[in-house]
Amino acid sequence: MKRTRAKYFVLSAALAAALMFTAFVPVACSCSIDAPDFVKEVLVDFAGGEQKDIIFASDGWNNGGSFDVEWDPTAVTYENGVAKLSVIDADEDATKPYYGAELRTQKWYHYGYYGVCMKPSGVDGSVSTFFTYTGPYEEYDEEGNLHPWDEIDIEFVGGDTTRVQFNYYAGADPANAIGHEHWYELGFDAAEDFHEYGFLWEEDRITWYVDNEPVHQVTAKKSPEGIPSYPSRIMASHWVVNENGEAWAGEYDGSETHAEYKWISCTSDPIEPITSLPGSDEPIETPEGGLTEGEELEVTFKGDPDIFSAHTTDGGTTHIEYTTAGNSYAPLSLGLSEAEKPAAAGKNAFTIDVKNNGETDMVVRIDVMDTDIALSDEFKQEHADKELNLCHQNLNKYAMQDGSILTGATDTVWGGSKFTVEAGETSTLTVIYDTENFTSGTKDKSGVGANITYTETGNFDVKTVNIFFDSARNDSETYTGNADISGVNFGTFVMEEGEAPDFGDTSTPADSEGEAESFAGLVAWANAYELKPSANNTALRVVYSNIPSAWTGIGGTIGIGTNDTVTLKIANGVARDAYLKIDVGYTVGDLLTTTVTECTYTDGGEISGDGKNGFAIPANTTVTVTIKVTNTTEHPVTNMNILIDSLDGFGGCDYTTAYGNLLFSDMTFSSSAA
Repeated sequence: MKRTRAKYFVLSAALAAALMFTAFVPVACSCSIDAPDFVKEVLVDFAGGEQKDIIFASDGWNNGGSFDVEWDPTAVTYENGVAKLSVIDADEDATKPYYGAELRTQKWYHYGYYGVCMKPSGVDGSVSTFFTYTGPYEEYDEEGNLHPWDEIDIEFVGGDTTRVQFNYYAGADPANAIGHEHWYELGFDAAEDFHEYGFLWEEDRITWYVDNEPVHQVTAKKSPEGIPSYPSRIMASHWVVNENGEAWAGEYDGSETHAEYKWISCTSDPIEPITSLPGSDEPIETPEGGLTEGEELEVTFKGDPDIFSAHTTDGGTTHIEYTTAGNSYAPLSLGLSEAEKPAAAGKNAFTIDVKNNGETDMVVRIDVMDTDIALSDEFKQEHADKELNLCHQNLNKYAMQDGSILTGATDTVWGGSKFTVEAGETSTLTVIYDTENFTSGTKDKSGVGANITYTETGNFDVKTVNIFFDSARNDSETYTGNADISGVNFGTFVMEEGEAPDFGDTSTPADSEGEAESFAGLVAWANAYELKPSANNTALRVVYSNIPSAWTGIGGTIGIGTNDTVTLKIANGVARDAYLKIDVGYTVGDLLTTTVTECTYTDGGEISGDGKNGFAIPANTTVTVTIKVTNTTEHPVTNMNILIDSLDGFGGCDYTTAYGNLLFSDMTFSSSAA
């Protein structure tokens, strides 16, 4: 997908001088956009009311943590030339006692100036915000990597609106994010009138503004984690805290509260989100063996009548129409009756024919489910410090459309297989599923994303099939559709096994020669990786195959001390390339913030890839890897993670077929200051 290039900013001499942060006297401001040229490019003016093509209201989830709200569009209204973001009482079936309001742009934006004319709430316990944010959505960069957490904040808390908090997060995982909070005294009460607030986001610095005057700045050189660098959505929100946030924002007593926004400005060009792995729509050759369909079934689907305005079945064909499908995850559901269950017994493929009678393409997601699957007691005890639940109960393994396997169409973190049926076309959609091996992401209900993979072996049964027509697109649009469903059957897909991989020498390695550091702190994240350490742990062999999900490998603690350089040898012992990513840094909770500043690879001839993001080790090749990190007293380096052949979407890496034998040895630590 082509991206437009963000504008490049050249600051005027006057503005550069202003960045010296000379004192200024703030005055009441009606936000008439009487500002320097570089902040005048208004993206959305709420005097025109709702503008869903640019910015839309979040719906149907909560952030956990200190948030005491669930996001709901009814908390956003447009009146008197402003967007009014409120907190209101929630319905009985909501997950939180209140509905809060959040706006987010349809597209991403990069370096540039971001401004807002707003009046925050002064009610105790309330929070009024304007910020940029990326990840952890189902959105990717051009190399197929899920975006980490980048964020730049302007936040007001109702307990004291005579000051504002500036903050940012850079390249973090959700449970491992380090904020950089800074309180700025305004000299006025922001809740009494509209004022302009903003920040200039550049590659090497962020400068925050109040009423067009620079008041605070951070630079990449002085930030151990760097500063945000990933394209982000523009966001605004109003919410209230629970007891976990009262020390910060005050205690909320249920009073009426709202924040008002006149306009939002942005000087960056918009960037279309990438919501599926690059190349995921490119079919690959069907494996040897193939699909044998079963007997066609006359089945009954159930669907929400508020979504499906027409839903009729005639023989083996079900006709559906809908006008309100959107990001609601409202499916047609096929719960297998006792008479239908034998048709699925012993099978591993579910197939339907979908005829798209509409004028636009239709996105269909299919979930083949065993609804009895739950986290094991052992897994819950292992992660007793978290409130974990499964992201899905789907048995999906592969997606096949019109006879071809689709790369990247099945998501084993969030679940489901996605297909696109073009307007006016009929397509045969098949989900190949596994009744013996289950894999799912897990989500921490306290607010952390899906960051732990859960695997289980057993004998699973198909109990229901959910089919989402344009209702699982991960956007805010509303879709209209008209389709006929037929050819429903459970069949058998036989994947002919080729020759077994040759893993070469898989013996326990000898110790490294000389004084080498220990790999004893590293553990495997999945059963696919078998670790064979030498006697004193100075060498570690990792043999692997059947990797259950993307972005996994080995990791743990290393004794780097005050050093800032890690050097190690990696030998690839099989006749296929191996793809790795090495992260070194510090942890908060279970997740790691990488502080890598440079990676280099030698002794291996021509090595492909960017070492900081991923690299390939050619077949039967040994490389020496040198990793430089930022190691500070505030955030001492303690951990190393190595993602092994699981960087789905990077180079030629395909974790579903990967196998390997890697020998890690001769790890040393040193200091560049020595």
